[in-house]
Amino acid sequence: METLWFWLVSVMVAIYVVMDGFDFGAGILHLAVAKTNEERRQVLGAIGPLWDGNEVWLLAGGGSLFLAFPKVLASGFSGFYLAMWLVVWSLMLRGISIEFRSHVADGLWRHFWDATFAVSSVLLPVLLGAALGNVLRGVPLDGSGYFSMPLWTDFQLGPQPGILDWYTVLIGVFALVTVTAHGALFLAWKTDGPVHLRARHLAPRLWLLVLVGWVAASAATARVNPAILHNLPGAPLAWVAILLYLAGLGLVFLGLGRERYLLAFLGSLGGTLLVQHFDPQLLKRLVPLLLFGVAVLVWVRPQLGAADIHPRLTRGQFDYGIAFSIGVYDGFLGPGTGTFLALAFMLGLGFNLARATTNTKALNWASNVASLLLFLAAGKVWFAAGLIMGAGQWLGARAGSRMVMTRGTQFIRPVFLTMVVLLTLKMIYDNYLKPPA
Repeated sequence: METLWFWLVSVMVAIYVVMDGFDFGAGILHLAVAKTNEERRQVLGAIGPLWDGNEVWLLAGGGSLFLAFPKVLASGFSGFYLAMWLVVWSLMLRGISIEFRSHVADGLWRHFWDATFAVSSVLLPVLLGAALGNVLRGVPLDGSGYFSMPLWTDFQLGPQPGILDWYTVLIGVFALVTVTAHGALFLAWKTDGPVHLRARHLAPRLWLLVLVGWVAASAATARVNPAILHNLPGAPLAWVAILLYLAGLGLVFLGLGRERYLLAFLGSLGGTLLVQHFDPQLLKRLVPLLLFGVAVLVWVRPQLGAADIHPRLTRGQFDYGIAFSIGVYDGFLGPGTGTFLALAFMLGLGFNLARATTNTKALNWASNVASLLLFLAAGKVWFAAGLIMGAGQWLGARAGSRMVMTRGTQFIRPVFLTMVVLLTLKMIYDNYLKPPA
């Protein structure tokens, strides 16, 4: 029964984050995307039918927590008293500012409540994200199960940390950026005119920051609480979460590229709900399945990459979204990067296979140079092996480029498919069949 209640409370809180998250994002952005009173009323009109109803999920989660785990709720309110006081006041001021701004037809009055709406919308995700950071980091419970913490001390980790330290602030900022990007997609979907254009302009840039924040938060979590990551490979739901998260990111950029903002917003829902901190080994075991999917796609679609087609993404969306994400993966793990880049060029920018392969070499070289510089700084480069491999790659590149120039896509396709299958089989063996050392 405890497990059932745990899942119910978790689902309610997660739904609240997703549903009220775009309200927070709209509030954070409304001073930037709406310049006039009419435009700000348009933003409020977009969230007006939803914001108060979305907060019911917070009440439901808190009520269920009181019913099923009263000691957890009591301990949390006791230890996070000042932070919870700030959250309650931010919720109150946010609702009051929405209701009061139009009661008096005065510019100063409206500017005051608009600023209050923006500040409270910023504080809420930062505080709630910091609370999540405290849960991930751990709190100093005493023998009775209670704890007491100041709002901050020296912002360092230690036996007696504050509610706010460098790690919890990082998680709070990550939550802030995520809901802001989520809100930008919502406004791009639900508004028109200048507000729509400004939100559409900001959305891909904000999602780039989400990707950067995700990597930073994952690395910090691995340092602060390694046990979380070590336990994830044995959790099957983590696999589902990763797949859904990646699918959500794909929907975001696909929707932006096609100007289908509802599609992008739905992807944002998945990303906001399923951002997880996971072990590189878990992703490493997922890569063979993704490569197998690439091989199947190339096999069943013989026309893929046969000729240039109309691009599905703009260059900016491809550069800041797809290329950056694959670059992060290349630095984080690496196997299959060239395959993913070639497929992205064909599906995203409409390149033929020869053109996609050529551009893949350039991007792969750039990401390898960046990694090499970092490893050089750390003194972790095996120069002898690297020089030998570099010579072999130069010879292979010369021979391969000549074959591509003379024989074209018909030569590359079987070679590409063969190498993807071989790489997939090798990674399946390494990750699933190879006996432990």
